[in-house]
Amino acid sequence: MKRFFRVTSSIYFILFFGACVECDPVSFPGNEALLKFVDAGEDMDDTTIPALDIQVESIRTEDGREVSYNATAGAYFLPLNPEDTISSFIIEVAGANGVDSLPIVYNQQLIVQGPECTAFEQINKLRFSFLTEEGEKVQSSTIDYDTESSLDSSVVLMSGLQNNIVDPNIAVFVTTTGVATSNKRLNIGFFDSTTGEAVDQSFESIFASNANKELSRSGNSEVFLDLVTDASGETITFSRSGEEQVINISYAQNTFMIDVIDDNETEATVIDGISKIRYLNIIPDGEDEDGDPIFRFEPEIEADLDGAFFSRIEVVTDRLLTNASEVEVKLFIN
Repeated sequence: MKRFFRVTSSIYFILFFGACVECDPVSFPGNEALLKFVDAGEDMDDTTIPALDIQVESIRTEDGREVSYNATAGAYFLPLNPEDTISSFIIEVAGANGVDSLPIVYNQQLIVQGPECTAFEQINKLRFSFLTEEGEKVQSSTIDYDTESSLDSSVVLMSGLQNNIVDPNIAVFVTTTGVATSNKRLNIGFFDSTTGEAVDQSFESIFASNANKELSRSGNSEVFLDLVTDASGETITFSRSGEEQVINISYAQNTFMIDVIDDNETEATVIDGISKIRYLNIIPDGEDEDGDPIFRFEPEIEADLDGAFFSRIEVVTDRLLTNASEVEVKLFIN
């Protein structure tokens, strides 16, 4: 089914001059707003909520240009046309019904950093413009949809465009019933080795080598690992107070047939998923003829660990099919 997102702009031009400002073209923000889908059950006020990996068939502009997805940001880049007042997007989501619009109003400033600097345009003050049930036109940082929509609500997380690809501007909250999701996000939780209860842990760095990024966090008791789709494993390095512990995870990628229930009707849908999640135990196994070490790899559901922070690991759920908020891997603290 199709989703129609319409972006409307209000344009204002403001000149800023400064005699003592160095030109810095690297810091010039672009004209792309980052949009991510999130589960409607998440807290709307939480700007760190994880992205929902919805099975999106297509996101494109009105003239047919595809809108790109960035795995690092977990978001889509929506190009806002600085030379027009309207930018329209067509979004097709598998398993969703109806048509929803997302009209975005924004301001535009023409900024000059200094007398010898090149001017650049900056888009900011993103907000939604819509009609209330009474027919009144309002502007707000949040918008709610009617009960027939698969979209629950939308919220502006960051009102100004940035020059990075990390922080999404807009979160679209989706009611996942009837929407096929392809989950690649592994939830890792910290637990007390004695009581078995979830515990908070602070680390200076939690870095995933294949994904080449820091892990997202939900408070201090969970972290989220976005599994790389063209790989079969991930190396996670936990760092704190000069100490490190490395955890290796292996997994397989499969295609699954699932049932999507919508309006009491069941429809079979094919999605990509993750299976065979394991702790990858790397064990020294002698040396080769050149004296180089040989290792054997043993995938395990649970294992005792000998490290700076964790004494045990357990894989609670060995596959990822649709989006879920439960912990799939437990790390027990020393």
